[in-house]
Amino acid sequence: AAAAREEVAAAAARILRLEAELNQAKLARELAEAEVEERRRIAEKAVWEKEGLQVELEERTKTALMAQMRARVEVEELRREVAALRQQRSESTLDLMIGGGG
Repeated sequence: AAAAREEVAAAAARILRLEAELNQAKLARELAEAEVEERRRIAEKAVWEKEGLQVELEERTKTALMAQMRARVEVEELRREVAALRQQRSESTLDLMIGGGG
């Protein structure tokens, strides 16, 4: 009878040990799942930020290109104005030379 009680006690102790190990394993799994979920959220956030930065970069690039195009148009207009003014000055000088020499 004593041997049977010792076996029951040993079996009960083993059951308690196994339950404790099972609980530890469950906690470890839950912790790992939480860590994976956190990493997934961080990665997802990074993707969103990257996409946001990409959109911002595209917008800034578009704005810069439009500003560059406007500047080129303005420069071209100024060059035409300068050429017209030079032409007028040249014609005025020529008129003075012709008028003064006649």
